[in-house]
Amino acid sequence: MRVITQLPNEDLRRAQAAARAAEAVGFDGVVALENAHGPYLPLAVAALATERIQLGTAVAMAFP
Repeated sequence: MRVITQLPNEDLRRAQAAARAAEAVGFDGVVALENAHGPYLPLAVAALATERIQLGTAVAMAFP
């Protein structure tokens, strides 16, 4: 079974810390949602802070 959690997307520092913590405790992946803010910047900072965890979007509209 794969275990994935959600990144906060309202604060990039929190997204980076959450990605590091998720990787440290053994999560397989993290996703960012497109709700009040776009999912791409939180995923970018998560990519810089992690080494092996899978990153993804839960909902991302390219051309709203």
